[in-house]
Amino acid sequence: MVNALSDVNQSFPTADDRKLWDLHLSGLAVHALTVGDELKLFDELEKRPATADEIAQRLQINRRASRALLALLASTELLVQRAGRYQPSETARNFLLTSSPYYWGQSFRYCVLWRSRTARC
Repeated sequence: MVNALSDVNQSFPTADDRKLWDLHLSGLAVHALTVGDELKLFDELEKRPATADEIAQRLQINRRASRALLALLASTELLVQRAGRYQPSETARNFLLTSSPYYWGQSFRYCVLWRSRTARC
């Protein structure tokens, strides 16, 4: 009998997805995460780390909103701030970059759809 897993090219992420499950199931910061995903914020910061004001300009969003969004995502450990510049954490690199084979973005799109129909996620 052939082991079904032996035929699969096994590649695993380098970070645990527990943080994403915690956010997804808790509903606390999932709205900020959804906004960040919709803006392709993680992809943008992976290209070049930025301050809140720089990312506001690059994404053409309000500076105050940018500061709040980046601070909240940093508090969830999805962004790391170094010398005033934000960049994706290892968890975000694995699960929130659109180029990642482990990308979770579609899950948050479903959350937005669910929220629009039920007023919660």
